[in-house]
Amino acid sequence: MSVAIDSADAADANHGEVFVGRRGEFDRLAACAAEARGGQAWLAVVEGEAGIGKSAFARRVAASLTDFTVLWATGDPSETDLPGGVLGQLTRRVDRDLAARFPLLAPDGPAGVSPHAIGGQLLLLLGALQESRGPVAIVVDDVHWADPLSLRVLGFVLRRLWADRVLTVLLTRPDAEHTVETLDRLVRSLERAVRVGIGGLEQDDVDRMARRLLDVRLTPGLVRRLHGYTKGHPLHLRTVLAEVPVETLRDEEAERWPVPRTLRVGIRTLLDRLPPDSVALLEAMAVLNVRLPLAAVAQVAGLPDPARALMPALTAGLAQWWPTESQSPVAMVHALQRDAVYEAIDPERRRALHAAAADVVGTAAAWAHRVAAATSADPVLAAELERSGNAEAVAGRNALAATRLLWASSLSGDRADRERRLVTACAQSLLTLQPVAAVKLRTQVEDCAPSVLRTCVLGVMDLLDGRFAAAEAQLTEAWQEALADPDSGWVAVLAGTFLSVITIRHCRGAETVDIAGKTLAIGDLDPAMSDFTRAVLATGRMWDQGPGAALRDVAHLPADAAEAADHQLATLATRGVMHLFLGRLHAARADLATVGRRDQQGAGSKLSHLSLSLLAIVEYLSGDWNASESATDRALAVAAIQDHVLGDAAAWFAAVCVEAGRGRWDAAQRHVDALSRMTEALGSPPAETVYAALARAMVAQARADHAAVLVSLEPLLDRTVVDGYETFRARFTPFRLWQQSLLVEALIGTGRLAAAALALDDFRRGYDGMGYMRVVVARLSGQLAEAQGRPREALAIYERAVAREPEHGGDTAPLFRAMLEHSYGRLLVATNSGSRRESARWFTSAHDRFGALRAAPFLERCDADLAAIGLTAPARAGGRVLALTERELSVAHLIAGGRTNLEAAAELYVSQKTVEYHLSNIYAKLGISSRRQLGDALRARQP
Repeated sequence: MSVAIDSADAADANHGEVFVGRRGEFDRLAACAAEARGGQAWLAVVEGEAGIGKSAFARRVAASLTDFTVLWATGDPSETDLPGGVLGQLTRRVDRDLAARFPLLAPDGPAGVSPHAIGGQLLLLLGALQESRGPVAIVVDDVHWADPLSLRVLGFVLRRLWADRVLTVLLTRPDAEHTVETLDRLVRSLERAVRVGIGGLEQDDVDRMARRLLDVRLTPGLVRRLHGYTKGHPLHLRTVLAEVPVETLRDEEAERWPVPRTLRVGIRTLLDRLPPDSVALLEAMAVLNVRLPLAAVAQVAGLPDPARALMPALTAGLAQWWPTESQSPVAMVHALQRDAVYEAIDPERRRALHAAAADVVGTAAAWAHRVAAATSADPVLAAELERSGNAEAVAGRNALAATRLLWASSLSGDRADRERRLVTACAQSLLTLQPVAAVKLRTQVEDCAPSVLRTCVLGVMDLLDGRFAAAEAQLTEAWQEALADPDSGWVAVLAGTFLSVITIRHCRGAETVDIAGKTLAIGDLDPAMSDFTRAVLATGRMWDQGPGAALRDVAHLPADAAEAADHQLATLATRGVMHLFLGRLHAARADLATVGRRDQQGAGSKLSHLSLSLLAIVEYLSGDWNASESATDRALAVAAIQDHVLGDAAAWFAAVCVEAGRGRWDAAQRHVDALSRMTEALGSPPAETVYAALARAMVAQARADHAAVLVSLEPLLDRTVVDGYETFRARFTPFRLWQQSLLVEALIGTGRLAAAALALDDFRRGYDGMGYMRVVVARLSGQLAEAQGRPREALAIYERAVAREPEHGGDTAPLFRAMLEHSYGRLLVATNSGSRRESARWFTSAHDRFGALRAAPFLERCDADLAAIGLTAPARAGGRVLALTERELSVAHLIAGGRTNLEAAAELYVSQKTVEYHLSNIYAKLGISSRRQLGDALRARQP
């Protein structure tokens, strides 16, 4: 296995390696590196079959990057269950003092940390390296063997490299289907990404390689034969040249050479020509399958003079050696060679080598060797593995727990033990929410004897496969049976947790409350799981009885969100959702932002992604649309690496609100379409249905198309006829007040005044008089009075509402306040009820608020009304500020608010280099040179 190296190390790693050709591919990566030097991050995905020379190519590229810090890692099939294994390699040779500043990147960092939180610290590390050492290159060989956590972190980081001097090179095989799909999505999501295919060598390159390996010149005819015979495959070519004598190669009359075409057979034939000690050394390398000191490999092989045995292996091109490094590590050159050598070892010798290997590697790696050394059932080792797996499960390392429990199952002599460990392993695998490995074992699980855990596991498999009816039946059976068995408490928790996912998804709040309540009553839950179950219970009650009633389920939380413990973040996020649904924006922001900050620091909240998405909605309603777009941008970046869609709909909805509010119709429609496709693909569950319908309605509202608003809300409404009058009622709990406000506005706008009056009464009954909705109720009440021919009453409503200034730092909603003022000014003009100056006052105030938001459609309508009374729209303050991009505005507001570059980078999930880049552009556009001037420029835009 390779480790993180700088460019000098890359050159050392290339010691003794024959490399030819690849000029076109090399030039493409050199061009990417040149752009990376200039501050444009690039991703290069290098694809090629096994043995084609990808690793040698990457080492040559790395060696050429003499001005880069090169972070190198190699995926290892034995470490795919080790969370963060590849990340650990990338950071291993970073200066220790520098790495200590980023504790979430430590190999022994806290379990359960969100991938995007780890990614945030990797971004800061990359920024620090750029500041101190210049451009950075990240190289991951065999990325198809990388552990899932590292892949997700890298995916997040690559999407957040905005203005960084970073080149990333990922090497993979085209037959690694899952990884290829992941990389396809990644490449499509980036502006600067390239795919580089590595195929067989050209004929001229075959000639050059042959000359360098044999030190003789071959005839053109022989070169053509070699090229046709090996298809330019470098490893096959090396095997042929090492095995066949030059005289035989030159015999042009020979119809075929005495070399089998199968590469593995060729490698085995090559082994037959090596001294026994060299073969023994290579066998030990193949069993260890990791770069280790020569002395440690010799200990496994049982060789007294390893240096003497090494040289023939190096000459044959089967081993590589790093003599300049401490302890002189060695390893096999390529995985194909390793596989061929490993398969050639006889079973008894292989068992002995694995047993010896267990004594020279670390504790974690030793388990695999002890399992490989077992030739039959081993109840003692199986029991040890089960204990180790259970310990990993308690620590939250479910993937490792699953692997060790599967090994324990395979070594169990008793059927009951074997099946219990198999099913428990599947349960641990399913808890990772990456169920590929567990699903492959479904047939074996089905063959196990009936048990409550078996039923639960099959139910979870059905759920994750989208078979909801079957999943609910299995999980309900498992949950009820486990509740009745005191020894099956953890199974009841597992079944109840996944069962509640189904009941919430189908808007069955009362059932969710029942399931979560009984699960809590089991007791003996760890604090974080207990809090999560409380959050599920509160969410169920919110669906059933509304957010006001559900607040009592989170009454145990401290009033000040900052005082909540890390294990209380699930209920804190849920309380934030309730405040949002009730219109209490200040309280909602406090709760949701606290969850986000704690998650960023490594607390590992299960609801962090949803919290960030909902925070974007809070910022939209509060009038900080730049902060909303920034939060949405981060939420969608997190969504791109998730294996579930919890929170995705809220993020898309927040994006639509701002895009529509600013009149960016094409962008808004793209987000609406994406949200609609996701909702349809999920089978139109209630929560996603609400967000999709509201998104369409917000676009229609921004266009002032009342009929389209009503059509958009159709999936959310129940229509009835009472006493001859058509009535409409919101069907779903999430954002019920928001739904009702849009409904009343649309009914008034389409002239359905009786229905509007009933809907407004319904709205008032569900509203507690607190939060930003006070302004919305006043505007709708005034508009209805206007439409019903009661202008004096409407004026009185407006006058009372505008006279009540929003409290500083309270639940202000500038857009809705501006809409109220606009309506008031328009009615003053229409009724000649006030002076021209009074009308202009409210038009100007509304105009200023719309302008601060950059709410173009609303501004245009305000301008038109001003022009109609012969007034000119006031000059917009902060004209230069309007030239800033969304990302620049995000940086500007944080810096003006007193954050350092590092603090701003951490909050935005970018590097310090990106913040510096945007800050320099901000200063240039605004014609300023200090942070104080930046604050003045931004304040000049405020009404």
